[in-house]
Amino acid sequence: MDKFKSHHDSSSSSSDSESDGKPGFRKRVSTLRHRLSDKFPIHEASEGRASMDSHRTIRSDPESPLEPNRPTQAELDMEAAKAAAAATARPARKGMLNEVKTLDTRFNKRGERRVTESTVSFTHATVKPKAENFSEYCMVIKRRFNEEGKQMSSILEIYSPYLIKAFQNILGHNRIHYIENRVDMGDLMVIEGTPEVVYHYRKELSEYRPGNANELEDTLSQIGLLLAYMQHGMGNELLETETFFGRGLIKYQWLWMIFRPGDLVYHPSTDELFYLCRTKYQQNGFCLVFESVIYDGKSFNRVQFSHMIHSFDTTRLISALSVIPLSFHKDSEGLRGRLLLRGDWYFNLQGVKTVTHPVLSPLSSDGPGRF
Repeated sequence: MDKFKSHHDSSSSSSDSESDGKPGFRKRVSTLRHRLSDKFPIHEASEGRASMDSHRTIRSDPESPLEPNRPTQAELDMEAAKAAAAATARPARKGMLNEVKTLDTRFNKRGERRVTESTVSFTHATVKPKAENFSEYCMVIKRRFNEEGKQMSSILEIYSPYLIKAFQNILGHNRIHYIENRVDMGDLMVIEGTPEVVYHYRKELSEYRPGNANELEDTLSQIGLLLAYMQHGMGNELLETETFFGRGLIKYQWLWMIFRPGDLVYHPSTDELFYLCRTKYQQNGFCLVFESVIYDGKSFNRVQFSHMIHSFDTTRLISALSVIPLSFHKDSEGLRGRLLLRGDWYFNLQGVKTVTHPVLSPLSSDGPGRF
């Protein structure tokens, strides 16, 4: 008790002496408690835990580096929206995407017709297409299948302005023979079934170069896709026909490959050259429509007439056909030159002319002669 008293002032000692027992003890404890609270503040349990957490945070702050300024949530949302828009954005111009879209129309197990799409060129489509026409692709392939899964038809739509321009420049005047392909219709060219125009002008397409150097890369890339589509559709038949044609042989189903509209065709029995306008397989044979020039005694006129090559089962010599493409004749240049000279001579017969004949000319029941 003496030691405890020595740490207090005189007032406290006198007051303690005046009280005996418990009242003085309570006062001394209260005074001590007040002094301790000044030096060491006492908190409630929850405040103490918060204070400890704050002290831990304060102690750990000097050890961690200062964080850089972070973007706000609004800025992050704006950047995400821009990235999503860039990922889904499509070219505004038609036919500028150097890809081929394949669309297949098939029947499902319930007999319902469904259209599917594929991102891989020329393969069977597996993904359901969106409600769009895919005109941003340079080419779109549309195929139809029956209930048994057999392909019934195929349509190639060309949206590329580079490919359409290439066809226009290559075909030139011969574009009139490909009206059904809509070569001159503007921003869309259509090829139904076998890509005959692509096959007939495959060499010219592979050698084509646009006049604008800025269009060269895209044009060559898209021509490569177009030729690949033709090769994929014809398969090994391309190699087989090259071998047969090199030996002067032909099959009936290949006649369309050697008769190209716009070319000259030789008729051996009449020794004439005709201009080929179009061809078509019919029930009884292969029909060719020619154009020729006739003279009726007053003027020259262009006329069209058809010629039929009847179907045959066995392989034949091209030279044995009733008409032969001039390019397959053994002396195409000599034959062309000779018949052009003869045509010029007949053309000069216009008007009043005096002509002598060393022999009599046979009369023809077919009407005016063609040349």
